[in-house]
Amino acid sequence: MAKLASDRTPSDAEIMRYSNVPVDVAAKYIGWSSVTVTNALKQERAPFGFASQNPETGSFSYNISPGLLVKYKNGELPTYKLKEV
Repeated sequence: MAKLASDRTPSDAEIMRYSNVPVDVAAKYIGWSSVTVTNALKQERAPFGFASQNPETGSFSYNISPGLLVKYKNGELPTYKLKEV
């Protein structure tokens, strides 16, 4: 799916069309900055995806599940504060 061309928030249906939601689209969808999303993924604090670092280059790849992202936004995915864990 092509990136969204506007500043509007994507719908649940639009998110579900992705196999891996791009960071910028996910950020807009949940109202976070892209930096916040990438940091949460790197720190394993985002329940909707993960980050993987290439050991040779140090660069990161991000995988954001569309189904988990929609559940997260709609309050259907359990989340915990770090002090509760």
